[in-house]
Amino acid sequence: MPNSYTYYITYSMKSKIHFFNPGHETAILQGSENYTPPANVQRMIRELSYLPVWYADAEDFVFTEEIVSPRFFSLQPKEFRPFAKLISRKEIEKQKDSLPEMQATPWGLSPHSHSFFEKLRKSGNLNLTIPEWEEEYTRLTSRQTAAECLDKIRELLPDMDIPVSPKFCKKVREVEKYLILQNAPFILKTPYSSSGRGLLWLPERKLTAKDRTWIEGALNKQGCVSIECALDKYQDFAMEFYSDGNKVYYWGRGGTRVFDLKEQKEDVVADGASMGVEPGSKKVLFFKGDALYVTDIPSGKADLGDPVNLSNMKIAVDYPKEWAQIFDEAWRAYRDGFYLENMHGVDWNAVKAKYQVLVPYAKTRLDLNYIIGEMIGELNCGHAYVNPGEVERPDRIKTGLLGAEISRDKSGFFRLEKILPGASWSKSLRSPLTEPGIEAKAGEFIVAIDGVPTNSVKDMYSLLVGKAGVPTEILLNSKPQLEGARKTVISPLEEEYSLYHYNWVQDNIKKVDKASNGKIGYIYIPDMGPEGLNEFSRYFYPQLDKEGLIIGRPCQLGGGMFRR
Repeated sequence: MPNSYTYYITYSMKSKIHFFNPGHETAILQGSENYTPPANVQRMIRELSYLPVWYADAEDFVFTEEIVSPRFFSLQPKEFRPFAKLISRKEIEKQKDSLPEMQATPWGLSPHSHSFFEKLRKSGNLNLTIPEWEEEYTRLTSRQTAAECLDKIRELLPDMDIPVSPKFCKKVREVEKYLILQNAPFILKTPYSSSGRGLLWLPERKLTAKDRTWIEGALNKQGCVSIECALDKYQDFAMEFYSDGNKVYYWGRGGTRVFDLKEQKEDVVADGASMGVEPGSKKVLFFKGDALYVTDIPSGKADLGDPVNLSNMKIAVDYPKEWAQIFDEAWRAYRDGFYLENMHGVDWNAVKAKYQVLVPYAKTRLDLNYIIGEMIGELNCGHAYVNPGEVERPDRIKTGLLGAEISRDKSGFFRLEKILPGASWSKSLRSPLTEPGIEAKAGEFIVAIDGVPTNSVKDMYSLLVGKAGVPTEILLNSKPQLEGARKTVISPLEEEYSLYHYNWVQDNIKKVDKASNGKIGYIYIPDMGPEGLNEFSRYFYPQLDKEGLIIGRPCQLGGGMFRR
């Protein structure tokens, strides 16, 4: 199939332009024309944009952002009706004067899809009829309406065995009551969801803390959840198959099987082996355990002889080509997923051309990351990052740390100047010298580590290389000498940053409390990720009685001060 199209067809009726719009339920719930699907849904839209060709008429169009001419279009069996034509935004603008009158037909109508077609009509100057959004559609899309329909069917068909309708709950307590009265397992669903999203499986008649969190989140977002007894699953069914027009090969009952369409008969091809074949190929690849077998496409049972010898197999990676692809995918990810269609006013195509010329000169993955980072920087958008990817890094030997400030005495031994107090409730937030039974004190000397006197080395930490998390013997003494030292065993820390940070925050809390006579609290938020928000919660609630709060953030202009 060519990448561009020119249509000179006389249409006797209005053609349709189809648009695959999964996740429209969430868009309907939000009710905004400016709804932006989450990244996983955006990816689904891109990768499955061709699906409407299977139900669209030959005179219809299927919208896709990018036409890549999938090979299966050219392998379409003659028995099939002609596929609808693919059309992109670029092709619409190119052919706007020759395109027929069309009817917008989204797979999943929502205010978001209505807005999408409105923009498409304006940009392409299309003669396009767009279905109007009606508020009644919001209720029609909800699972509550489906449950009401199920009740009506039960009334009309009283003799038919139809599952009990789900119960809709607005409180966690209502869910718990249902669990008590019914038999496990259970399924919870959000009213606006589909395709396996918005589901919670409850195998028991009680809620875990994680279950409660999920339910409370669902109630906050959608107002209620449905709960019903899960049906006994008899069998999962999914199939990938290959057919040459006469026979159909597929996986079933623990192996590859073939069904003769003419004889209407099934035979075993290869027990315990799955099959892969390229369209038009005369060879087939069988996978059985860890072995691969290559044979001619069998008409009956396959003869799996010696497997392919993979002992000397090596994979050669063409890094320039791989990096060119990574660059292109990074650019397209922002093109398709950026939160503003105007890309902050930046000509994104021009930006690509500007930095793409540098890609052939990248000699390492870090070079490529730098180029991509500079390209993204053109958007002037914060919180946009480039992950390092597959970067070869040297194995690092972790040095054990003691959570203490240490100085070298004139005797050559090392003195404990200060032992960081830390938090007793967290192993990572306390010095190993504060563990029960150690009884180390500031002013004492570390005179030996694992039998080596510390006055025999220039740097005491040279004796702790590779000792992070490893039980290590140290000798402590109130005097700078080996004689009279006491032996103890500790497990040195891998890092001290967390411990220093904790103590810094605690010192700030004490300073603010003292300076304000206990009226003002202090909170430091290290970042806006999960750990940072956990830190906020940890310090916010104990200080709810304060008249005001000082909230600090790294790399911010002054943090913030708030009054109650």
